[in-house]
This record gives sequence, structure tokens and C-alpha cells, in this order.
Amino acid sequence: MADLGYDLVALDGFGGQLRRIKQGLEASRSLIDAYDADFGHDTVRDAMHHFEKHWRDGRGHVEHTAESLSTMVTEAVKA
Repeated sequence: MADLGYDLVALDGFGGQLRRIKQGLEASRSLIDAYDADFGHDTVRDAMHHFEKHWRDGRGHVEHTAESLSTMVTEAVKA
């Protein structure tokens, strides 16, 4: 039976990419608020906040998945 080989450096890099994705998604939460004064009209501002509120659930799922995968990858590299 042949031994399986893994590129641990690439695997570790993948874990880092997953952590950066999660951090980027976390940072995007306040991004829409930062542009409130630039939207010009309250209707546009309200629409953006409505979109962000409903997108939050999907973003939370992606954040959780990225964190879980990152943890698994890190543990696999350590092992």
C-alpha cells in the first residue's frame, strides 16, 4: 500500500486564507454603516441596511464554516 503524502505548507496556507476570509466578513459588518451619510437619500440608506440585515444570516454561516475548516486544517497540519 502506498503512503499518502500531503503538502503541509499548502495546507497551512489554506488555513490562513480561511482565517482571512472570516476576518474580512467580520469586518464588513460595519462597512455599510460607514457610508450612511453618502447614500444621499434615506430610502437608499434604508434599502442598504435592509440588504445587510438579510445577508447577515448567510454571512454568519460562511464565517462559521470558514472558522471550522480553518480549525480542522490547523489541527491536521499539527498532527
